[in-house]
Amino acid sequence: AGSSMACVSCPANSSALPGSVVLAECICFSGFTGPGAMGPGACSACAPGTYLRSVPAPATCVACPAGTFSEAVAAVGDATCALCVAGTYQGLPGMTTCDACLAGTFSGALGALNASTCQQCPADYYSPTIGAGSSMACVSCPANSSALPGSVVLAECICFSGFTGPGAMGPGACSACAPGTYLRSVPAPATCVACPAGTFSEAVAAVGDATCALCVAGTYQGLPGMTTCDACLAGTFSGALGALNASTCQQCPADYYSPTIGAGSSMAC
Repeated sequence: AGSSMACVSCPANSSALPGSVVLAECICFSGFTGPGAMGPGACSACAPGTYLRSVPAPATCVACPAGTFSEAVAAVGDATCALCVAGTYQGLPGMTTCDACLAGTFSGALGALNASTCQQCPADYYSPTIGAGSSMACVSCPANSSALPGSVVLAECICFSGFTGPGAMGPGACSACAPGTYLRSVPAPATCVACPAGTFSEAVAAVGDATCALCVAGTYQGLPGMTTCDACLAGTFSGALGALNASTCQQCPADYYSPTIGAGSSMAC
């Protein structure tokens, strides 16, 4: 050749040694692959999730292993394959991202291969966090409420029996049923039920109507949800249990008297 004009440039992303004779001696750069370099653009970058060290072409880009990911284009080694961080996993090779543990779960494992590493938040805790990397993401239910393992939102914290509130939508949301009322275990919100007229209860956070005791002889109660019964006046008595009003209180007969308040029989006269 009479001039350097006879020297033809190797295609993009390839190189050749001095004195090379044919196109096939143009070798793809590290991180690029192709059929030797058999034409313009023949050396293409390894896609994200793969890499290729410097080897004679043709060669195939190598996938990052399961449990790792890479966003790098034209990567020249597996150093670009990063382990899936805590709270994520990847079961397939050659991926650009890792999948996140679902809300209500967490994982501290690095390079995890599947969702089995994602553990549920324990009972009485919840977590709305996707991809939580530790149990610290699990939040305790408010006082006097509980939740199933793997709960996701605060609304899944249900008030205990004997407590009421709007689900458990904030600290202190579950308050004890007052004396004179009760509440069995039901999904909140629910209202505490008043003990019926003719009964009373002093119990706090009662879980059933067994705490509603009948007014004893000599007393009565006409209102529901009360903590005491009213006593028959002096000079009267009543043997009725669960009496609803003062009409059950009978006067001592003529020629008798009684200073006793709440007398339960005529023996007090």
